[in-house]
Amino acid sequence: MKKTLLTVVVGFVGLATYILGARATPASAETMARCKVTVPQSWGDFVGASDSFGLVFKDNSGTLRFVRQLPCGLESIPSVSVEVQRN
Repeated sequence: MKKTLLTVVVGFVGLATYILGARATPASAETMARCKVTVPQSWGDFVGASDSFGLVFKDNSGTLRFVRQLPCGLESIPSVSVEVQRN
């Protein structure tokens, strides 16, 4: 009786570990970012993106910053390709 109960308990613990482990698996490589880039908060809000001009940020004064190349894997701020200022 004790051996049967022990077998059932061990089986249940193994099954529970398997089920909980399957739920706790990390996101697939397709959903994880391969590159993280940080832009200064002073650049303002992200406005949009296009193939021709890159990413666009607009600050409180109306200045637009266009960024084409992002330094993936580097701890640096992306360089601004074009900056449009309002007078």
